[in-house]
Amino acid sequence: MIAHAIRTDSTPRIEKVPESIWSALPRDLKDRFLSEYRQGLRDAGESLRLETLHEIIEQWWRRAVLANHELSAETVDVVHRLRAGEEVDTVSVDLDGLRRRT
Repeated sequence: MIAHAIRTDSTPRIEKVPESIWSALPRDLKDRFLSEYRQGLRDAGESLRLETLHEIIEQWWRRAVLANHELSAETVDVVHRLRAGEEVDTVSVDLDGLRRRT
């Protein structure tokens, strides 16, 4: 992963709550999110367990964050190179530290 290639300074903060996630998603994903979220609510009501609902929120929050990132030219280049099967340089990243900042 090349962490320095993704700009985060101009990205709006998206909270891990359904309203914020829905607002940040592109129009073509909003209905799919609502459908999965509502199904998760029904499942949670029947099972009395929230794990699945938390997973749905986490997955869609990540999609919303990525949909709102402007990728640098370097990041786009890395994506093209990876898709072409080329090897790219990587760096270590403290994922837990990054998660705490979001």
